[in-house]
Amino acid sequence: NYGALLNWVRHPERIPTSEQHMYPWIKAFIAFVADSLPGTLRRISELGSCLPHVNLRRVIAYELEDDVANGSDDRRQPGAALAKDTSQTVCSSDNARSYYRDAAAVIEVKRFPYQQWDAYKDLFVYMRNIYVNQHNRRYAWGLTICGTCVRACLFGHDKVIASDAMDVSTVDGRHRFVSLLVNWAL
Repeated sequence: NYGALLNWVRHPERIPTSEQHMYPWIKAFIAFVADSLPGTLRRISELGSCLPHVNLRRVIAYELEDDVANGSDDRRQPGAALAKDTSQTVCSSDNARSYYRDAAAVIEVKRFPYQQWDAYKDLFVYMRNIYVNQHNRRYAWGLTICGTCVRACLFGHDKVIASDAMDVSTVDGRHRFVSLLVNWAL
């Protein structure tokens, strides 16, 4: 159902009644990129491009249940996460409960752009739980989505780097967000 992504990118003035109403829009956008990428790479290679063999991972978004994640010592939880799905199967609700162990990136969603600092604060807590459950992680990714503005955050052990806002209601913002998702898949 890619029609849901149009609500997010074409109608930024539509403010959802809750963050949960934004999850299907975000999932549809990420699924569209993930589903389009294999065919695009195949067409590029058919044109004679000398692309090396690429081990493509399908980056999927999955919504999380209302339960607190396994391995977490706090009561807060992110609403969605990204996983690198190499088996081409969508995460079920059973393994979605242990998302701190399997998450490639955590997504914090807020309804309005002015809630950016609240999204950052929540993301800091989630990253702490990522590091607790994935002992070999050198860095972790997070996304904040506030309205139509997406920011990617790279968390290291001693610093955090955040990108500029990628507004998916604009062509340039969509291009930058799609580029980020493609690079994660490659």
